[in-house]
Amino acid sequence: MTLDNSSLLLLAAPAAMLLVSLTAMWRPGPTSLLFERLSVGAAAFSIYIAAIGVALLINHGPMHSAFLGWLGFDLSVQIGPLSMFVFSMISLAAFYFIRLTIGYMKGELRHGAFLGRLSATIASVQFLVLTGHLGVLIVASILAGLALHELLVFHRARRGARSISRAPRLGSPRGI
Repeated sequence: MTLDNSSLLLLAAPAAMLLVSLTAMWRPGPTSLLFERLSVGAAAFSIYIAAIGVALLINHGPMHSAFLGWLGFDLSVQIGPLSMFVFSMISLAAFYFIRLTIGYMKGELRHGAFLGRLSATIASVQFLVLTGHLGVLIVASILAGLALHELLVFHRARRGARSISRAPRLGSPRGI
């Protein structure tokens, strides 16, 4: 496994999805055409970054970036055949889910909030797959679980959402 910082480029995909999620915090209501295009653009950018990652893997073999750290919290990216396969599949599924969500939830009052939560979930899962440090992997898995939980209980009036909201989860007082 070679040490190369060009693998840090792959963090641009979760960063783009996170940007969409943060943008949705300011517009949680019905979405505009610009926000929908931003969401789809971030998902398409994620596919593009996945293709770059596959090209890096083919040309240079498995890679690991140097540790970037601050206060003992190290960040690194690892590119291997399995991680790039999973990252590519997540990127393709994200594009499909975002396109499906835009069409399915058209006219929903909190459409922007749902797209933001979906983008946060996708970003955390992409980051989970790319990380090369155990501590960051644990933090990313907790963030992915919390983001997925918020996505699942989006319509709190539904019976399934109520049962999910009562279930214990990691990090809660009733959880592990």
